Amino acid sequence: MAARSPEREDLIDKLRSHHAELVAVVRRRAESELASPPAAGEWTALQQLEHHLLVEDVWAKAATRAAFEDEPDLAELWATYRRVEEQNPFPPPLETRTLEALLQAIEARHSETLALVESIPEPALERRGRNTGFGNLTVLQMLRAVYRHTRMHIDQIEGREPSFQPRRVS
Repeated sequence: MAARSPEREDLIDKLRSHHAELVAVVRRRAESELASPPAAGEWTALQQLEHHLLVEDVWAKAATRAAFEDEPDLAELWATYRRVEEQNPFPPPLETRTLEALLQAIEARHSETLALVESIPEPALERRGRNTGFGNLTVLQMLRAVYRHTRMHIDQIEGREPSFQPRRVS
């Protein structure tokens, strides 16, 4: 196997470390705490985990298309994601899974994401997808969105101000 670029190494390290931190954060809490909203109208930690799974899947699909297609228009992929979330007042499904079921699903999704990162040829990391919901992004930017999104939910579950604020790029 060829040596990984520093950007790919950094991506893999952050995907792994943020994933491990998210799992540790939720494992430190009772499931009853994770199922209770921190305040009226806010998502429970379990709902955030459901949302996290959905968003990681969308980013992985977007990155895959951008890596292996010529500047795909990803607007329909993002529209599908928005329709799923808008059908419910909270992330789908309305009835969240148990913590153990969610953690199994998160572990499987994480493994799939890492395998995807390994499968993308180095030059393809700089390929672009259009209309990601955050503008036109490179494959690397899309995959970085996975750990940044994880960080946002870690901060939410921990009751901290978000350490990352998403922004649109062009």
